[in-house]
Amino acid sequence: QTCRPSALSHAQVNAIIDDPQPGSRTLWIATAHGLNRFDTVTETFSHYFPDSKNAAAEANFISALAEDDSGGLWIGTMAGVLRFDIKANRFVNPSETFEYGAPPRGNINTLITDHTGILWVGEESGGLHKLVPRKFSHHLLPEGGPSNQILAIYQDKKNSLWLGTAAGLVRYDRSSTRTRNFKYDPANPNSLRAGSVSFIHEDQSGNLWIGTWGGGLNRFTPATDKFVHYHFNPRDPSSISSNFLHCVAEDNNGMLWIGTAGGLNRFDPHSGRAQRFLHDPNDPHSLPANEVFSLFVDRSGALWAGTALGGLSKIDPATGRCQNYIHDPKDRSSLSNRTVTALHQDRSGTLWIGTYSGGLCALQRGKNGGEKFINYMADNGLPSNKIQAILEDEEGRLWLSTNNGVARFDPITKNVRRYTVQDGLQHAQFFRNAAWRNAAGEMFFGGSNGFNSFFPGQIRDDPRPAPVVLTQFKKFDHVQRFDRPLAVIENIALRHDENFFSFEFVALDYAGAENVQYAYKLEGLDQDWRYCGEQRIATYTNVDPGEYVFRVKASNHDGVWHERGASIEIAITPPFWQTAWFFLASLGATMLTAYALFQYRLRAQVRKSLELERVRFLEREKVREQIARDYHDEMGHKITKIGLFSELLTRNVNGIARELKEHLDKVLEASQSLALDARDFIWALNPEKDSLYETCLHLQEFGNTLFEESEINFQVQGLSEASAHVKLNMEWKRHLTLLFKEGMNNVLKHARCKNAILEIEIQHGNLQMSLADDGVGLAHINGHVRNGTGVGLENMKRRAQLLHGQLEIESPEGKGTTIRFLSALPMNGY
Repeated sequence: QTCRPSALSHAQVNAIIDDPQPGSRTLWIATAHGLNRFDTVTETFSHYFPDSKNAAAEANFISALAEDDSGGLWIGTMAGVLRFDIKANRFVNPSETFEYGAPPRGNINTLITDHTGILWVGEESGGLHKLVPRKFSHHLLPEGGPSNQILAIYQDKKNSLWLGTAAGLVRYDRSSTRTRNFKYDPANPNSLRAGSVSFIHEDQSGNLWIGTWGGGLNRFTPATDKFVHYHFNPRDPSSISSNFLHCVAEDNNGMLWIGTAGGLNRFDPHSGRAQRFLHDPNDPHSLPANEVFSLFVDRSGALWAGTALGGLSKIDPATGRCQNYIHDPKDRSSLSNRTVTALHQDRSGTLWIGTYSGGLCALQRGKNGGEKFINYMADNGLPSNKIQAILEDEEGRLWLSTNNGVARFDPITKNVRRYTVQDGLQHAQFFRNAAWRNAAGEMFFGGSNGFNSFFPGQIRDDPRPAPVVLTQFKKFDHVQRFDRPLAVIENIALRHDENFFSFEFVALDYAGAENVQYAYKLEGLDQDWRYCGEQRIATYTNVDPGEYVFRVKASNHDGVWHERGASIEIAITPPFWQTAWFFLASLGATMLTAYALFQYRLRAQVRKSLELERVRFLEREKVREQIARDYHDEMGHKITKIGLFSELLTRNVNGIARELKEHLDKVLEASQSLALDARDFIWALNPEKDSLYETCLHLQEFGNTLFEESEINFQVQGLSEASAHVKLNMEWKRHLTLLFKEGMNNVLKHARCKNAILEIEIQHGNLQMSLADDGVGLAHINGHVRNGTGVGLENMKRRAQLLHGQLEIESPEGKGTTIRFLSALPMNGY
């Protein structure tokens, strides 16, 4: 079918769009009869027909156009949706392009692609369709061919793709999808030795080395199309150690290191001879285990071997000496698992280790030469802890195949992007050696349902985060109703017995909700985010009273996190016995109780002490009373006899020498003074005299006696029997008596007065006693009053201080003298 280049293929134009390729000056035009490309420079048309054999075919009626992510065109026709490859200038059936199978095949009215690459299709009778393009190309071997379980992948120097399957070796032509199969043929000694291929390796001469499971090592020379076999021979120590091969690596000397189920082998491709390295339990520098799953030669030329149940080993290729790294469950910086399945050294020199069930590990070297492992697991966002293979893209990101899809891991940001079957993966299950990156940067991963190919740079993620909202709140698994949507509520108040609650939430991502990941935390309780995968509920139990903030965040379908997320405040009120006022009240009650108990015990001790003191006091009083009685009877009698005999002797002896008479007068005077002192002493000892009243009576008697033969009129005022109730101890009696006796003696000797008055006054527990005269005053007595010395004043002041009182002296010139003692009365005499 031909059309003139100067005209459209049909006059009915249904849609026009610009060419999606940068710098192009081309328009694409949909008509009722074919697709037209118009070159705006040459003003010429090119015509394309989906069904060139049938001009009337419905597929040629093009009703809608839209640009796809890869720079091609989506074509809407009366017979469904097609894809047009602009570079190849041909229509492509998109049946394997979308997540959920083939697109609709009815009459298409409109097409549009959104910012995420989703194609929205409006069908005349089928409504609106949402078609999500796959990110990965999925390849299957033709029906009737070998198994689609791809165990190994390799692209040779001639860009031929070699696939190791569970049923043999396949050379795969990607452009035509044609294959050539190499199977085990017992009748052909030059055929592949066994069916299951475990690895493929090309040496410097262009030979392919094929490892098999049970058939040993096979060398395939493409020029001769023949296989040469190397197998285990128990009688030949230079043969390989096992026919069950896992992996291969070539060192800097061209030697092949082959990991098997029965040891490690250094194989010389030229001689065909192998040197075996086996585990020796008595040699710590031997291979840590005999089954070797993975091998890798780093930039320094060292060989790394990952074993089953023996950990990781760094091997010197020249000597075979091993430095082993083991898993220590007690050491978080050790290797995370005993079985190592994949090895890779990145551009920075870090060795990455994939494990069987311990996730991904990075071996890092410190500045001091020490080494430690940093482990990343499913809790950190990996799709699985079982890592099968590791590849690195041009941006330094690691692509990990697992038994639960593929993950892209950024070693710098530690961000993980997970890809699933919905993104176009062949299956969730991938295999260890089925991973390859070619010189163009294209990656291949094989698994249980074919293999995937992709360019990492073309796997573009949607950068827009998905907002997350709270949808439901439960207390004890009962949904709570609010007067507003939960998403707009700022806080929730709970009682202390409502501390079992849960939140449900959802991210508003409609492009791939099944790939959305969630994380949440309760600020005030959780230190870090809890990553919960696809789970959309967070439950908390037995939360203590307090102020909290529940936060949740989510990633979109491409792993971009919405860090702000959603949040809501939660206040759990404490029970009354945990409130501040109750605590203060309890503390106050406790303190009052403790104080009351303290006071009770203190009073009890005081009462006990007082009772003990009372008993002692009574005992002392009895002793004092007895001593006073005894001294009164004995000492008074004897002193009186001394005085009488001295007086009789003085009267009856005449003519006695004058000096002897003077001595007798002194004896008589001393005996009289001694009699007075003895009377005072016995009076002080007598407990019946322990009162203010008795003390004042005693002073009155002393004054009467003292002033009896003088012309001084002595009086006592204010003395009443009420003062008998004021008890005084011996100390008080002694000092108070001596203080006023001193004053009376001064009045007699120096005052030259006519009257002397001793006055007693008691007010509010205070005692005021004064001795006043109407004599000449202290100014005439040697002039000592100004500095307070002389005339016994110092002794009087000292005695006042001993009674915790004060002594006041008033002596205006020519108007007499008043000595006033002021003090608080002792309690109960003490």
